[in-house]
Amino acid sequence: MDRPLFRKSGVTGINMHKNFNSSGRLSTGSEPASVGLNAQKEKELQATTKISSRIRLAFEECEDAIETVMQNNDNVVLKANAMNDLRDSLAKLWNERKSREFQFAQLINHIQCLLLNVPVEEITLTQVEAISSVIQQAAI
Repeated sequence: MDRPLFRKSGVTGINMHKNFNSSGRLSTGSEPASVGLNAQKEKELQATTKISSRIRLAFEECEDAIETVMQNNDNVVLKANAMNDLRDSLAKLWNERKSREFQFAQLINHIQCLLLNVPVEEITLTQVEAISSVIQQAAI
């Protein structure tokens, strides 16, 4: 009796389970065919990865802006431009607040309010360093 080299497994073709995406591979002998993740879980994972990437990028932009502010503390124009960049990056983080815990949103909100109430010329290096340490802690 000749045994076929490849045979269809129970999860591919007509017998495929509704919640699974089959890789479409045939099994050999008693080895089952590989089965992909549930399509919904794959989409959720991709969405989470995109959100994490956006948050990480926004934190990097905040750190870059803070570094520019510290380096150009004496130059009002460059300092103001960097502070605007920082505000923009904080706005991006604020837009992602729903994907993080409530304390994260509160922290970003407090930093934004602090920057609204203080003119750029009056922001000291000590205040910028404090904002930097808070943002670095939030990024963890």
